Amino acid sequence: MEKLLFLSHVFPAPPNKGNKIRAFNLIKFLSQYFEIHLGCFSDRDLTEDDLNQLKPYIAQLYYVPIKHRTTHLLTSFSLSLLTNKTITYAYFSNTKLQTWVDSQVKQYKFNTCYVFCTSMAQYATKGISTRAYQINLLLDLVDVDSSKWLLFSNKAQFIKKWIYQREAKKLASYEKALVKQFNTCLLVSQQEAHELTQMAPNYGNKIHFIENGVDTVFFSQKPTISLQLKVPYIVFTGAMDYWANVDAMLWFIKNVWSDLLEILPELKLFIVGSNPHKALRNYHGKNNIYITGYVQDIRPYLKNSLFAIAPLQISRGIQNKVLEAMASGKPIILSPSAANGLNLNQEQLSLICQTKEDYLTQIQTLYNNHFLIERISKANQNWIKSNYSWEQCLNKLFHNKIIKISKD
Repeated sequence: MEKLLFLSHVFPAPPNKGNKIRAFNLIKFLSQYFEIHLGCFSDRDLTEDDLNQLKPYIAQLYYVPIKHRTTHLLTSFSLSLLTNKTITYAYFSNTKLQTWVDSQVKQYKFNTCYVFCTSMAQYATKGISTRAYQINLLLDLVDVDSSKWLLFSNKAQFIKKWIYQREAKKLASYEKALVKQFNTCLLVSQQEAHELTQMAPNYGNKIHFIENGVDTVFFSQKPTISLQLKVPYIVFTGAMDYWANVDAMLWFIKNVWSDLLEILPELKLFIVGSNPHKALRNYHGKNNIYITGYVQDIRPYLKNSLFAIAPLQISRGIQNKVLEAMASGKPIILSPSAANGLNLNQEQLSLICQTKEDYLTQIQTLYNNHFLIERISKANQNWIKSNYSWEQCLNKLFHNKIIKISKD
């Protein structure tokens, strides 16, 4: 079996948020065709369960723990100023990992080096491209991160605004340079691919998109953990220390929820996800709002809800929370930002909300019509099974000849 070197800024297990979901499913899929050698970082102590989840899919693992994250971030910021690099480049720069990568490339013959996110590109450009044998260099940017930082800067103030603007500018230059250096650049949606092509128009033939899928079996199964909630509630899921999620729920609580409670006083709101920001924790137990923090399995909260919401004001790429709600057989009331990049069925498209008034109307409509909820639920689940299984999405890597397997 041919070998593939996979470099990731996150340890992919458990696949419970954002980039970890994409990285885990890429490795799981590619392990059917390649012997995977994984080099990555981890921002927490790994458990035996974490390692066991990944063990069936990888031949070798080397990871670098990031401890004292705040101190590391401050050091990285200082280093980025001294070296004129991005903060993310400095944050994920590590000589031990570079030594491991160099030794792997020297010891083994790899078909492909799959670089997951721009922060890991430094390990491929420092030596791999000059090896005696040809390696297919593939960069999965997921999103155009420079645009995301620019969006963040629009809502930031003072020193944060300057930092985010600087990161956006530096990243944009770096992204354009990387398109030239890699054989292929992948993004998570057609919109993201189009944006990168506009940034590097002479290299459009290198730029492709591979959408995220969803584990249709897992999210359609009955959860092993039961949830004894006998109250009507709507649910938001996501990593609750991620700024876009925090911003979304603060906006919803301040602009929609109070008015909604006057109309539907019995309705509850569950915000489900790890590391909730202090600004959100302050709402827990007040005005029918419940902040769960980390949960082992989000499926019971989805399955028992009336429907899900995703009122994101800022987002890039594809929102896993939308796919997961739909795969669980739930309607999801969402913003245009949350729907961006997704190919949605007509029933789900009708639930996109532009304004506060739209949210109030849509939530009331669904709440008062259980037959409508059931119809959209079935349509969503069928649509996801037909269009968004991971196998369907990732097969494009071979169909589009982004990765090739030797015939010998």
